[in-house]
Amino acid sequence: KPAPAEEKVVEKPVLAEDVEKPTPAEERPVVSYALEQLTDPEIWKNLGIPPAARENLLDNASFQKMFGMDKQAFANLAKWKRDNLKKKVGLF
Repeated sequence: KPAPAEEKVVEKPVLAEDVEKPTPAEERPVVSYALEQLTDPEIWKNLGIPPAARENLLDNASFQKMFGMDKQAFANLAKWKRDNLKKKVGLF
């Protein structure tokens, strides 16, 4: 008696519309923290916030008020200038 033929499993092809697309940046929830949270090591360490990037988690209005410029202008500064500004507000 011949062995039974194995059944072939045919997988359904993955279509582009079936793949979950990443959410555009403007639709992602924006997480921001108060300066007090970002300057308290006990808080920002427990939240898992990288120490060198804490200023990026300030909301835009607070950032503008503290640094006198928007985040893009700040990012374009030389590192030593950014560090000096961060020291003045306790984020270094």
